[in-house]
Amino acid sequence: MKYNFPKICYADTNNNFQQAMHAVSEADEVVRTKNTAELDMEMADLLHSCETYFRIRERDGADVDAIFAEVVEKNTVRDYYK
Repeated sequence: MKYNFPKICYADTNNNFQQAMHAVSEADEVVRTKNTAELDMEMADLLHSCETYFRIRERDGADVDAIFAEVVEKNTVRDYYK
């Protein structure tokens, strides 16, 4: 998988559930924003947290490319990509 952000130290120490909870906390920050500039930053933070989750999954042996391919296939069937 190609990542947009540098690897952070938590990718070597957190487990996937800890990182998922971190993503939830970032999502909570997204819904609490007050303007577009804040929203942009918090959405980027959320994406970074999600990328870290997938780095952890790769570290633990998951085929992240296959996971993403499966999601694309599921959404193709649902006609999300018209």
